[in-house]
Amino acid sequence: MPLVSPCQRGDKNSSEPPQVHSSPERVGLLLYSGDSICIFLSTIFCGEKTLIRDTVPRIPPGEYMKSKTPSDTISFNDARSKKVIIVAHCILNQNARIDTCASAPSAIPKIPEYLIQHEIGIIQWPCPELNFLGLGRQGQDYNVLNGSYHHEDVELYDQISVPEGRSYLKSVSANIAYQIKEYQRHGFRVLGILGILGSPTCGVGLKYYKKITPGNGALIEELINTLRAENLEVEIKGISDDQPDENLVIIKDWITADS
Repeated sequence: MPLVSPCQRGDKNSSEPPQVHSSPERVGLLLYSGDSICIFLSTIFCGEKTLIRDTVPRIPPGEYMKSKTPSDTISFNDARSKKVIIVAHCILNQNARIDTCASAPSAIPKIPEYLIQHEIGIIQWPCPELNFLGLGRQGQDYNVLNGSYHHEDVELYDQISVPEGRSYLKSVSANIAYQIKEYQRHGFRVLGILGILGSPTCGVGLKYYKKITPGNGALIEELINTLRAENLEVEIKGISDDQPDENLVIIKDWITADS
């Protein structure tokens, strides 16, 4: 849908039509766009319609530390367990999910409690759909996951697979890979990565595309490519909201393999 910035609407007495932008850029928001962070500020002057854009270079993950003193010798001899697991955002925060798809008031049951009990740190990646498409996004209905579902909006997988969306997903994947490398470089164990079975974005092995279908979600596709390019081997598994005991089996297996 075309976007009109506040400064482009004109005044009531003006016959000049507002300037319309059809790009995905949001006025007044901070978001990733390729290799830069675009900051959009709008200002209103009497009789003028002005859009000010300031582009600030985005520092790639870890780039800043290249100029710092290497810290490989730090031992981290404190209370930390030096064991972490990486999880999809909605495993800990169901509030970020698309309408009708939250299966719990807050987090998926049993997983956070089990990880805390076993002293495993939890790395939560940001929700790509929320950050790129917004909380009020549409295109999926939990009530008809196993059947055909038509919605006026494009499928979520396609919505987030536009060039700007894929660029954002690559940046999320790069950040996850950077954290894995940093933890492993300092002797921490990254036990695994948990995605969501059936998610159009964070699905592992199954994704939602008009119905549940084989394949990975858009972010997992990018993450697999990034990990492969960085020669990082961390197992990625998908969990299901309605199978809490089976979910714990995955984590238990990772803990056992690490013992």
